[in-house]
Amino acid sequence: MDREQLMRRWWETAYEFAEAVITENQAAVSAMTVPDSEVDLTYRIFGFAPLIFLMKGHLKHPALTASRAAWNRETGEDVRIEVSWINEQGQPARDGQVTFHLQWMQPGWRVAQIRPAGLTTPMGVDDAREMFEAQEGDRYAVGLVAGTVQVKRDGPEELDAVEDCLVAGMQERRFGLSEILTAVRLWRDFRGRARPIYRRPEGYAAAVEYIVRLLGLYEGSLALASEQYGVSKSTVSRNYREIRDELNIVQFDPRYGLLEGYESDVGAIPGEIGDGALPAVPLGFGRAQARNGRSQQ
Repeated sequence: MDREQLMRRWWETAYEFAEAVITENQAAVSAMTVPDSEVDLTYRIFGFAPLIFLMKGHLKHPALTASRAAWNRETGEDVRIEVSWINEQGQPARDGQVTFHLQWMQPGWRVAQIRPAGLTTPMGVDDAREMFEAQEGDRYAVGLVAGTVQVKRDGPEELDAVEDCLVAGMQERRFGLSEILTAVRLWRDFRGRARPIYRRPEGYAAAVEYIVRLLGLYEGSLALASEQYGVSKSTVSRNYREIRDELNIVQFDPRYGLLEGYESDVGAIPGEIGDGALPAVPLGFGRAQARNGRSQQ
């Protein structure tokens, strides 16, 4: 298949997914997402609304185009495609750009992530917060990434008691959508391995949020987490260590990456690189170096 054919197929995947969301076709959306990806969890927990926000309601526009794509040629299974609507001058509208991250899963391409920005535009949580403050971009889309806009849980999936506490607490404190989804995924990874028994779900919810704060280089403490969830500091500390050690979580952990375009602010990590992988550093490393900790409620 040549590049033009690939581009057409990627475009068709993005367009068909957008159409499935707009028409609230549950079966099609489920079939077109990468399992347990950011898009998949967004739909299963929060429903269609945040996906519509992230896509900026693209199908409301009569003329759309796929303007650029970046393909991982090494694997051939990972691509990011930029979709935009056409402005009055017949050009892709800059304020209409949305980037779909697609992954190949037999028999076709599926959607893993949606970013309400162009292919080369940074759109981490900090970027979105700066854009929201500057009143740049689509307010709902940017606000959802930033955490300044929250949506109700309207997805088809029931949450367990810990997830229920965790999502409610992180939404109250205005964490970004990707941060909340990372917390849920982290808890599910731990739950699947350790099968914890607990009397109060708040104890584990507090520990997971604390870990997300560490991963995101946010300000925060065990004492603050215990206060916010109404459990003892010793309980949060014990659960935190249990989760960290069971999953072997380290700072800049690629499984739970929360610092899109942010690692360079922390500074280089000294040491031998060897095979090209960064040396593992303890969870929480870098908070002091990173603007004395990122601000969060």
